[in-house]
Amino acid sequence: MKISKKQIQSIVRENILDWFQMPKMMPDEDRYEMLLDKAEEFELDREMAQAAPLAQAGDYEGAIQMLMPGIAALGEGKRPTKLTESIMDMNLMQDVLGNFPETMSGVFGEQMMQFFWDEDSEQTDTFRETSEAQWEQEVSAAEEHLVNLLVESIEKAVEDTEAMLHDGQFRS
Repeated sequence: MKISKKQIQSIVRENILDWFQMPKMMPDEDRYEMLLDKAEEFELDREMAQAAPLAQAGDYEGAIQMLMPGIAALGEGKRPTKLTESIMDMNLMQDVLGNFPETMSGVFGEQMMQFFWDEDSEQTDTFRETSEAQWEQEVSAAEEHLVNLLVESIEKAVEDTEAMLHDGQFRS
């Protein structure tokens, strides 16, 4: 069966609007919710924290733009861009943090051991029930606990401040 030029033109005229008509798009709010689920799957906490205030203000397009780079990079098996990395992931910040938690914990431990030897300590009664070896073991466990708390607290403080900066909370 042969189609004439005239028949083709007729078909094109009838269907031309269909060709240029944009497909129905998913509402931005629904797209945001879908992408938020994907961001949770990829554990993109920073991007979700940056997108949430925009979505709450009704700027779903802006919220989507905050989520997309991290999702796209991870979905393609790539590392996130520097904008989605935390500064705490960078070697420079790890170098600056250095041995601070261990040093601080060591000073704490020395002071706690000094209490054991100090006869004028208010804790003398407590120490009479504890051997020096037992106290030293307790102090060592406390030092290790303090190191972990210091590292977690410093990393969280830096990451929270970085997220606030990216969110524009320091603009004057």
